[in-house]
Amino acid sequence: MGTGFMMLAAEAPTISGATSSIITTANSVMTVITGNELMFTLFCGSLVTLACSVVRKIKKTSKC
Repeated sequence: MGTGFMMLAAEAPTISGATSSIITTANSVMTVITGNELMFTLFCGSLVTLACSVVRKIKKTSKC
């Protein structure tokens, strides 16, 4: 039973490996988005909408 746990622990991904994988995936996605004008416009629009909603929420919270 102990050896099964050791094998599981040995196969578990490390935090740095997972972070590297996430960064690689995000880089690939951003390359695709910036290469397509429509996707880039939609992506930027969603970021602006998100920023506006955060600012609105901060303003609403600070008036209390």
